[in-house]
Amino acid sequence: METVQAYAVSWTGLFAVLIFLRLLPLLNRLRPGLNKTFAYINYHATRHLTYRLVRRHAFVGPSTVGSVLLHIAYVAANLVCLIYGASTLSEAAIRTSLKTWGRIHRSAGLVSFTLLLFHVLAMVVVRAPLLLSQNIYAVMGVSALCLLMLLSIPVLRKLSFEIFLRVHQALAALAAYGTCRHLLSAATFPAWCVFTFAGVFLLLVFVQFCRALHRNKAWGKPYPRAFVTQDYGNIRISINLSRPVKVDAGQYINLWMPSAGFWSFTQSHPFVVTSWTDTKQSTLELFIQPRGGFTLNLLRHSSQDDHGLSPHLALISGPHGTSVPVWDRENVLMVAAGFGIAALLPYISKVTYGHYFREVRTRRVHLVWQVQDTNLVNAARRLLNDALGEDVEKTMTISIYYEFGAVERSWGQHANLFKGSPNLEEVLEREVTGTSTADNCRVEEGMREINREYGRRDSELLVLVSATGSMRDSLREAVRGPNGKKVRLKELDCQLE
Repeated sequence: METVQAYAVSWTGLFAVLIFLRLLPLLNRLRPGLNKTFAYINYHATRHLTYRLVRRHAFVGPSTVGSVLLHIAYVAANLVCLIYGASTLSEAAIRTSLKTWGRIHRSAGLVSFTLLLFHVLAMVVVRAPLLLSQNIYAVMGVSALCLLMLLSIPVLRKLSFEIFLRVHQALAALAAYGTCRHLLSAATFPAWCVFTFAGVFLLLVFVQFCRALHRNKAWGKPYPRAFVTQDYGNIRISINLSRPVKVDAGQYINLWMPSAGFWSFTQSHPFVVTSWTDTKQSTLELFIQPRGGFTLNLLRHSSQDDHGLSPHLALISGPHGTSVPVWDRENVLMVAAGFGIAALLPYISKVTYGHYFREVRTRRVHLVWQVQDTNLVNAARRLLNDALGEDVEKTMTISIYYEFGAVERSWGQHANLFKGSPNLEEVLEREVTGTSTADNCRVEEGMREINREYGRRDSELLVLVSATGSMRDSLREAVRGPNGKKVRLKELDCQLE
């Protein structure tokens, strides 16, 4: 905060306190009248809202007018927060980011474990009899949940994510089963609560099954088929869909391929969609890093060329996640590390398409990509060329940084190659001040027509990042500095850590 702003806030607060002190005598004189007004409102509210029953039922109620109105207001407020800004209900349902879903999942687990711990400590304090034969299901649920929390430690989770995922799901099912059986064995606990929970759970599973069936099977058409290839040791998948789907930039799908491995029929993994069009897509493109487990099995099934491939059954769910609006930004900085480029490819396609058809206000786009493997750059070359196919006015500039080894200074018409790691603070400063190393003359010449058509806007910089944790931390620190006033930082769903 600048010095002038600090003084302004301090003096405003001081004047507000002085004005409030001067108004206190006036409020004391108005207090008798205000008390009568509040008493009148309270009388009629109690009479018409609290005491008036809507209906008394054997299973539900009694419900008053006030309680019904409060529940309606609660539901309405939540619906407004869920659907505000969404053009369709499907958009409102899928626009929650993957990071948000992860936080919700972790919060639910921590709350469940905290309540369990409180319940166990309460039983110990009151010295309740704990016979193992009568509380076998309680011990089962407690043990499963405690072991689940222990195995969720990041160090243990990263040893083998595939094994962790299967054990995590099995322990969650065991904890739910033990809890339900323990509650049903309690004579004072109403059994309908457990059956309601089970019914809602089965209903949600049925709804998800119906949505997946509708997504993956159109009338008279086969199920989706996936063609798996490899390029310089990296995986590329083309999925021919049975029903076209609209996927926005940055969104991901969950992929299920039972033929990939022995346990693959029990696995579905999220992958960001690298292809983008302004209409529904009949074919989705994925660019995947082979690491272990499911992706390593995909690499074994891949082929070196695009001919003679055998299609694999592949079911998808989605698209999921959010998409950052980029068409209303004049300057866009994209920061990627390694396979984080896969999350930025659809944004590059979207910006170049919108610029070609004069649908965007973007004047300059700069991609900063840090890599350690030359094979990754060679594999992504065709994907980048496809994404830049309509960038005839060269608004896109790419800076590729190799951490190790000497590299050339140029790479095609858009890219420059550098040795070392990028100084993100300096890159951000150059983009904000307009002194980027990119050839801005060729950009401005091609944008004069757009300036005349749309007019100039405030040049706020949008930063999209899909990189390592250290690079994201560096960007956050840079945005907190003086150059961050006109910067909006957005971390995409796909991150390397």
